[in-house]
Amino acid sequence: MIQNSVHSHRLAWLAVLPLLAVCGSSKALALQLDSASEAPGTLRPEYVPGWNRAPVQRELNLLYDPAMSETDNGDRLKDQFEALLPGDLLRVGPGRWSVNSFFQVDLQGTAAAPIRIIGEPGAILTRPNEWQNAINFGSTTAAATSYLLFRGFEVTNGSYGIRLQNVDNLWIDQCHVHGVRAVGIGANSHHTNALYVTRCEVHDTASTGEGMYLGGNNASAICSNAVIALNHVHDTGGSQGDGIELKQGSHGCLIAENLIHGTNYPGLLVYGTDGNPVNIIESNVIWDTVSNPFQVQGEAIVRNNLIFAANSAALQSGPHQDATTNLKIIGNTFIARGSEAAFLRSWGGKPGMVLANNVFYCEAGEAVHVNGGLAGVVVASNVALGPVWGIPMTGFSQGAGLSDFIDVTWDGTHRDARPTGQSALNRPTLSHPDWTRDLTGAIRPLNPRIGALEPGTYGRYLGFWTPTSPRLRTRFPLVAGMPSYSVTVEGAPPFSSVWLGSEILEQSAVGGTQQGSPIVFRAATTDATGRAVITLDPALLPTNPGDSLQIRAMTRTPSGPLFTRRMIATAK
Repeated sequence: MIQNSVHSHRLAWLAVLPLLAVCGSSKALALQLDSASEAPGTLRPEYVPGWNRAPVQRELNLLYDPAMSETDNGDRLKDQFEALLPGDLLRVGPGRWSVNSFFQVDLQGTAAAPIRIIGEPGAILTRPNEWQNAINFGSTTAAATSYLLFRGFEVTNGSYGIRLQNVDNLWIDQCHVHGVRAVGIGANSHHTNALYVTRCEVHDTASTGEGMYLGGNNASAICSNAVIALNHVHDTGGSQGDGIELKQGSHGCLIAENLIHGTNYPGLLVYGTDGNPVNIIESNVIWDTVSNPFQVQGEAIVRNNLIFAANSAALQSGPHQDATTNLKIIGNTFIARGSEAAFLRSWGGKPGMVLANNVFYCEAGEAVHVNGGLAGVVVASNVALGPVWGIPMTGFSQGAGLSDFIDVTWDGTHRDARPTGQSALNRPTLSHPDWTRDLTGAIRPLNPRIGALEPGTYGRYLGFWTPTSPRLRTRFPLVAGMPSYSVTVEGAPPFSSVWLGSEILEQSAVGGTQQGSPIVFRAATTDATGRAVITLDPALLPTNPGDSLQIRAMTRTPSGPLFTRRMIATAK
């Protein structure tokens, strides 16, 4: 059923509530930015496309019909998407909308009349199998899908969660993409322009497993002028499992304020631009990666990032698909347990290279390892803990240790990297026009500190050192017929309450899945470490090898909203 109406709504991501307000008798709808608030999740003006202020011309509501199947409702959803016109706003109600066919959104809005598709809380876009992508935007032959907002959906199952082809001015906001067979959000097979991905959560990928795959190898697909901001990318899977990857030739992009952890390959991997406008990489927080948490080739401004490495270099930079050139790494904090905090290759003699105002701390290895020298590179006002190998100490001073920070651990479980009053970071810095703010966005004082953060700056930073999504861990492999099954829910800070449940996903004859028994939740209180262990009801456990168990955890922080995670385990 479709209804015409106009509403006033608030959007929430963590503590931020920008307002969608009704404007006058013309029923125009505009986003009013909360410019006074600097809490985590705030959409700064540069994160929002200018066309978002255009008025809505027609509003539609699509409500889930409980008398129909998930796939029949999915057909209704697909039909309604395809019928949208410039200026339309479609609100999709809660429900599990399952599309059992190739789903391609090929719509052309305009800057004056964009198309908006908004999922209300509980709107789930999915598929009955993983043979196709959950949703595709744009095609390879038609005009670009353009001036379109896609907000608020949980997207699960499918090959890719969201795949982008020929798109121009597409905004994906506040979506939860997880449980897919390959990539979470992919724009790697066609050129894209002005792609905005903000306030999304992406996790539990497979195959190559990138959380976000932007651009193609050797500039085969170019992602230009994108904004990738305020996303939470974590627990990626598959053979690679990068968090966010921006490929060669992609340019003019802003990758900012993303929270990335639990990845296999780098949390953030950025190539070069082929001489096009540089990319800006700022205010990202990365930890708990198997490979280097951050790799960058060149043609970028890298500033105010906070990066921890448990097994490798916190920063690795050198040639990949082109030479390293025109790279400015300014005012970051890199902390590593082993090997080195930074590994730099082939920097010497390259134009436009700057290494200044950074923190390089390594617990057991080198602070900085350089191959090829740093001839011609501007090296100034860096603080190192550990040896600097391959170059003289010019441009480096000695740090004291983790006591230089308010509350930091080598493994990144504590990440309050603001300098203390007696910190070795309280030293003169190199003034640079590309370095005027810190990780939180606060303006640097006349005598700024070295590293990503100034003392006292706090507001936006809270969201980065306090992750809110739970993690699921199993105590032992799932075996068909096992009498009980324990699952551990982990989180920090400790969750005030946890609800954990499961349902059997029975394997169908064609290799897909069918919903089996309903979810039955068991409540528990977490201990001081933020963990809860719950033994599931034996009646909800698989009895046949090949059956899968879907586990959902719902958690609530003492003062925050509800968060969910899903894990699927297949019985042996």
